[in-house]
Amino acid sequence: MEALNLRGFFAVGVGGVLGCWLRYILSVTFNSLFPHLPPGTLAANWIAAFLIGCLIGIFQRFEALPIELHLFTTTGS
Repeated sequence: MEALNLRGFFAVGVGGVLGCWLRYILSVTFNSLFPHLPPGTLAANWIAAFLIGCLIGIFQRFEALPIELHLFTTTGS
């Protein structure tokens, strides 16, 4: 079993918290406009999918970037 990487652990935690907060803000802001189709949740999912796709491409191109940055950005999205 691999030892716990504390920097990676905190990168995932901070990225996850920021992503949750942004998703919540989008939901509160836009979901009341159309209660049967939550546009805030839909927008959060589309934006996150797009960003993760772009970020994975960036991380494949620039392999020297730290794994903690990868964990932070893709977990929060």
